[in-house]
Amino acid sequence: MDADAIPVLVKVLASSADLTLVHHVATFLVYIASHSAAACEAILETGVIEPLLERLRSKTKRQIGVPQHCVALLMLLLSRNPLLPLWLVAECVRVLVMLVETADQDRALLQMALLTLCVLIDTAESQGQGFPLLMEVMRLGSVMSRHLPPFLPHLPSRCEYLGGYCVQALVLRTTRRLLGRLIEGGDYRHFVGVLLEHIAQLKAMLASANPLISKEASFTVAAIADTGLHGAIQSVIDEGLVPVLIERLSGSKGEAALALYNITSKGSQAQGEYVVECGCIGPLCAVLYSNEHGEVRLALRTLNGILPVGEQKQAADGLVNNPYSDLVHQAGGVAKMRHLALHGTEGLDRWCVALLRLYFPQCVPERPEERDTDEGGSSAGGSDTSDIE
Repeated sequence: MDADAIPVLVKVLASSADLTLVHHVATFLVYIASHSAAACEAILETGVIEPLLERLRSKTKRQIGVPQHCVALLMLLLSRNPLLPLWLVAECVRVLVMLVETADQDRALLQMALLTLCVLIDTAESQGQGFPLLMEVMRLGSVMSRHLPPFLPHLPSRCEYLGGYCVQALVLRTTRRLLGRLIEGGDYRHFVGVLLEHIAQLKAMLASANPLISKEASFTVAAIADTGLHGAIQSVIDEGLVPVLIERLSGSKGEAALALYNITSKGSQAQGEYVVECGCIGPLCAVLYSNEHGEVRLALRTLNGILPVGEQKQAADGLVNNPYSDLVHQAGGVAKMRHLALHGTEGLDRWCVALLRLYFPQCVPERPEERDTDEGGSSAGGSDTSDIE
């Protein structure tokens, strides 16, 4: 297509009173933008976003699908990660929120507006603007917290307008980011409650064969458990998510380990014991053999959350040993921690020594304090595990 035609088409989109013509133009622009990155860039260069927003603000009746195609075009353009001025990003949020909040909104348009908000937040996060954008969404009302969780059961895996985006992963990522911001602000209970109404769908996503979806689902469960709400953690347990998380340790190791850590460290003694009863210690010790430093650290962190639960069980039941320490021994975790204490890098040596000193003092390698760590040559001989957190 001749690039010179794009400004003409955008001008028609912006100013024509013929809604049938506008519909055809918007449909065509969506088509070329979805099939050509160059065309998408050319459309962006015309300054099309403001005219699109103006069309979406219009209260004109019988727009013959114009809003749907305008939102689709906006979604496509934003998915290209353009650097937009903050005032224009904020205006996009306001218009999209208006569409979502409109009473009796067309379901397809509602879903596309929500997806476009998710794309906008994702883009802003990659540009370091995610926090102010989420604050703007929250300032404009509880639109995401009321509409996003109910959207989960109806998500397709792909959207024809989003190319490489995995829609379910995108929405889950936005959901847990929003929950994280709400936790920081202290006003998260309602959102968690709405999210838990759709926990069956979250469980299905957790078990997904798509690693992007299972990863984001694990992070979302971790965010729910991080609230420390007893009822929320119990819902995760009652709906059978813990065994699925343990299965995920062989795939999305780090994210699943983080969710298990939050359940054990933020939950009750009984909830922590349940996680162990589901058989998490063996798979966690297997993660210690991973070549990924981050995964090993999260596994150590989770064991550091589980072993104190074992100490309380030992005291309550009058046991000679910490029963969970015995399980770590049997699973080869102590042997691997000893190896990492002597040969680990990037702080793994120090963290392993700290865990061994606290829970397996008879297994600390000889003279580990003579080894310098990679962090400024500090001693590896302490027993403080706080920096594993």
